[in-house]
Amino acid sequence: MKQPKPCVQSLIDANGALSFDNELVNWQLVEVLMSDKISQTVALGWHDDARMKADYELVRDYIGVDKPFDVKTTYTNEFLDKSIKMTPIKGD
Repeated sequence: MKQPKPCVQSLIDANGALSFDNELVNWQLVEVLMSDKISQTVALGWHDDARMKADYELVRDYIGVDKPFDVKTTYTNEFLDKSIKMTPIKGD
């Protein structure tokens, strides 16, 4: 988001107990957490097949899965707008 301040201000206006400065810092942290190669080059919110497979296998191997399933049946990228991408964070 090029100009987060108006959106953060709307959040503050709707929730009077929040602090503008605190919520602006929270937004900046969200940007860092959401920004990666996929969100910057493919689409914001994109489910990468390899990442989903690896995450499923990690859970399966270390926590367990009661009924194994094909992880590809649990998500879709069909409705994501590929024109919406994260802006690279300074230092990326």
